[in-house]
Amino acid sequence: MAALLGTLVVIPTGGEIPIVQGLAAIGVAAGVQGALLIALPAISLVSMAMVVRELSPRVTVAAACGVAVVSVGAGMLLAILA
Repeated sequence: MAALLGTLVVIPTGGEIPIVQGLAAIGVAAGVQGALLIALPAISLVSMAMVVRELSPRVTVAAACGVAVVSVGAGMLLAILA
C-alpha cells in the first residue's frame, strides 16, 4: 500500500527524507520506509500527467508500475534485512 501511495503522491525533491524520518520516529516498519524512499522521489501523478503526451500512456503506466514493483521489492528486502 505504501509503494502504491508513494508512487502517486507529489513530494518535492528532498521532502521524502523528513517524511520517512517522521514515520521512523513513530515506529513504522523498515520495509514501509524503504518502499517510500524508492517510490516518493521517482514518479508521481503530476509527473505522469506532464509526460503522457510525449510518451505514450502505455509507457507512462509501465513506468509507474515499474516504480511500484521495485519499491515493493526494496521494502520487502529491507524488511528481511532489518
